[in-house]
Amino acid sequence: MQTYSDFAQHMQRVFAAAPEAMAIESEGTIFSWRDLQRASAAIAAQLDALGLGEGAAVGVLARNRFGQVAALVAILTSGRCFVTLNPIQEPLKIARDLRGLRLPVVIASTEDLADSLVQEALQETGTVALALEGPSSSRLRALPRGVAVPKEHHRALPATAVLMLSSGTTGEPKRIPLGYRSLLVAVSDQLPADYAERSLEIKKPPALISNPMVHIGGLFFAVKTLVDARQLVLLDRFQVETFVDTVERHGIRVGNLVPTAIRMICDAEVPRVRLAGLRAVVSGASPLSPELQRTFEEKYGIPVLIVYGATEFAGAVAGWTLPMHKQFIDTKRGSVGRAMPGCELRVVDPESGAPVPTGATGLLEVHTVQSGREDWVRTTDLAALDSEGFLWIKGRADAAINRGGFKVLPEEIQIVLKEHPAVLDAAVVGIPDERLGEVPVAAVELRTGRSATEAELMAFARDRLTRYQAPAQIKIVAALPRSAALKPILPEVRALFAGR
Repeated sequence: MQTYSDFAQHMQRVFAAAPEAMAIESEGTIFSWRDLQRASAAIAAQLDALGLGEGAAVGVLARNRFGQVAALVAILTSGRCFVTLNPIQEPLKIARDLRGLRLPVVIASTEDLADSLVQEALQETGTVALALEGPSSSRLRALPRGVAVPKEHHRALPATAVLMLSSGTTGEPKRIPLGYRSLLVAVSDQLPADYAERSLEIKKPPALISNPMVHIGGLFFAVKTLVDARQLVLLDRFQVETFVDTVERHGIRVGNLVPTAIRMICDAEVPRVRLAGLRAVVSGASPLSPELQRTFEEKYGIPVLIVYGATEFAGAVAGWTLPMHKQFIDTKRGSVGRAMPGCELRVVDPESGAPVPTGATGLLEVHTVQSGREDWVRTTDLAALDSEGFLWIKGRADAAINRGGFKVLPEEIQIVLKEHPAVLDAAVVGIPDERLGEVPVAAVELRTGRSATEAELMAFARDRLTRYQAPAQIKIVAALPRSAALKPILPEVRALFAGR
């Protein structure tokens, strides 16, 4: 299954398997596979009526709701391109994205189209707005175009399944094209070899998606779940009680949680019995500290399986399995696992490109058909591979801070700060310095009910770090600025220290 027509044929098989069975639960409403088929067909018909053919760029403000999943199915089964727009950001930024992309059409929930700044951007670009409204955004309505003269729109993107917005946690978000081949190969690699020939049965218990579909983790999992003919429960945003209640009601077996969500569950003191049905938790998107992983596993008896990937690879390229966890967790905790099937990993010298010795740190390179390329793809991650093939991520090369000639990795400072009992989370960035060129600074979020002063945290860090690693300033904030995936947004952290 490597083209949109293959995906479309398979979805027809899924729709026919049990049309009246539950397909999706979204915001308290249950939708059948027939509901999903009809909703996606209605969206495709609207796009046809607008004259948008194969490869047309279709923007979607991608909330975790039924209507947005129907839009995903409509776009991918017709060979168009799903352009992700982040509904969590401020209307000003949404409007800026709309002006920059100049899309022919945008699909969004009614409330996301109601803001005047968004409406002005739509009218200025001549973009048609299709509003998802009603129970869990299940009905589609075309909004008036206004008086704007249609302008030149985004070019068609043949063979591109998704124009994905990167997380933007280290800088300005980038647009990364994911081909149909890359996305669908990544999906099919995680399914049984004979799944295309076997008779389909709707699978239970449902999969649960709380990671946002605007990012690759949530979107990939949604596509995989649909192809696998498995029921799906959507959480529009992560909340501890909603997540736990869903796990209990549906007997969810595998949870997908970013590190911040894992910490929120631990801090909420959720009773162990309420999560007893989970066989595993899969965690990615940002680094999970060994200490937090150990705390969660000891508290709930649930193994946490870390995965590592990137938008460019259409999903994970390394990770843990349950058998691997059982055998190696005591000696390999802190690793992001081994290469996924069909993926090769190597670590190279940043200057020469030559592979470094086993256990040495260098730049990670990946070779996988998911990238759509035949050569090795270099990442910006500093990493090491040990003698048993486990991958250890050391930090981002492009986030390293050059302090007067000394290289400082933000992750090393963050690990130390989070060892303080009052610290919930920390984010470290580099800012300009007249004498040293650049210095590290840290924003810190404290645990509820705990206290600490900036001077106390500074002394704590200096006692545990080398002199050049110690942050030049620490600022305690009520809450770190976070993305939809709950990762700290580093440009906004850096802005906290403007004018230092």
